[in-house]
Amino acid sequence: MKIIESKSNSYFKVLQKILKTPGVKKEKLFLMMGPKVVEEHYHHELVKSILVVSEMPHLEPSLKKKIVMLTPELYEELDIFETRAPLIVMDLPKIPLWEPKPPKGVELFLPVQDPANLGAIVRSAVAFGVKKIILLKESAHPFHPKAVKASSGMVLKTQFEIGPSIQELHNHIDRYVSLDGDGVSLEKFDWPKDVSLLVGEEGLGLPKTLKHNAVSIPINADVESLNVMAATSIALYDYSKKMIPKGN
Repeated sequence: MKIIESKSNSYFKVLQKILKTPGVKKEKLFLMMGPKVVEEHYHHELVKSILVVSEMPHLEPSLKKKIVMLTPELYEELDIFETRAPLIVMDLPKIPLWEPKPPKGVELFLPVQDPANLGAIVRSAVAFGVKKIILLKESAHPFHPKAVKASSGMVLKTQFEIGPSIQELHNHIDRYVSLDGDGVSLEKFDWPKDVSLLVGEEGLGLPKTLKHNAVSIPINADVESLNVMAATSIALYDYSKKMIPKGN
């Protein structure tokens, strides 16, 4: 077991960096937080270290070599969600570049900039059987602490690929369905079995070049639009309801 008592410790400086996206990318590490999700991942192959303070519950002996004990002050600096539970440092999975090819099942193209919204969408995507998520250039990083927590760890059950900017996507893809307020109502829409689902940028929506094959979600006229997480989840539910046979 290692003990860190100073902010000048080199490993603690690394831990501070991975609270933000540039540090996650540079150090190729990410943090997992939350009592339940952390407990479920203690033995995951990507676990690098387990961060604790002295008053935390005893962990099983097999994990001893990975435990790093911090002073309460240092721990609180990393426990940004105030979980008051062990934190896990994990190796960052490699995310390959997207290679344009026909989809199998439903794949999702995301330019979502808010990491919490991205993580919540990832959780819904896993729940509704999304085969692949293509992260567009505008997207937040899926292993930002907020995204990891909002996904409840589902980022580790998701196949990610890195795609182009949403502004360039029309040059790479011609068979897709996009979410847009002016599209065909989901109530009347027949999903293809294999489909690329495009989501617009938060606030900006979709470029005009990607609006010609759109579906919309019927909502009360007093509401201009839905949160991107809510809209994406509803669309994925509609796809799964219409396309996935009961019992599968």
